[in-house]
Amino acid sequence: MGIRGPSRAGKTALKAIQTQDPENHGGASRTIVFEIPGKPVSANASRKPQAVKTAQSTYRGRMYKASDAATYQNKVYALSFSLASELRWKWPYYCAVILDVYNVAQDVDNVPKCILDGMQGVFYAADSRVKKLTVNMHRDKKGPRVIVTVRGMPHDECVLMGFPIPKKFR
Repeated sequence: MGIRGPSRAGKTALKAIQTQDPENHGGASRTIVFEIPGKPVSANASRKPQAVKTAQSTYRGRMYKASDAATYQNKVYALSFSLASELRWKWPYYCAVILDVYNVAQDVDNVPKCILDGMQGVFYAADSRVKKLTVNMHRDKKGPRVIVTVRGMPHDECVLMGFPIPKKFR
C-alpha cells in the first residue's frame, strides 16, 4: 500500500490538542481531535477474495484491499501524519479512540477498520494498542464526516482493564 506525505490537514482539523500531565508519564494524558471529511469506506467493501493457486493445486481465498479502501486509508494517514508532525505527537502506550460518524447509513461495525489502519504508525504503534473504541453515529445538516478523538490512557485505567503498562513506558 503506498501512502504518503502530509496533506492540507490543518484546514480540516477541528482542533488539535496535546497536553501532558506530569503525573501521567508515557503520554497517557495526550489527546488529539480532528475531522476526516467525506464518507468513510465500509470494512465489508475493503477486502475482496482473490483466488490464488497454492502448492497443493487447490484454490484458497486470499484477501486484498480494494482501491477505494486504500485511498480512504491513505487520506486518513495523510491527515493524521500532518497533525502529528505539527504537534510533535508521541505515542501513548495504550490509547482510546472515539469516532463520531455523521450522516452515514452504514452499520456501526463497518466504520472503524480503515480509520484505525490509517492512523496506525502515526498516533499509536499498532492498532492492537487501542484498548477502548467508541463509535457514535449522528445525523445533522452538514455532509458526511468522521470526527476522531485519540487519547492516551492513564496507567490506572489500563490496570483496571487488565492491561498494565510496562514500567519503562510509565
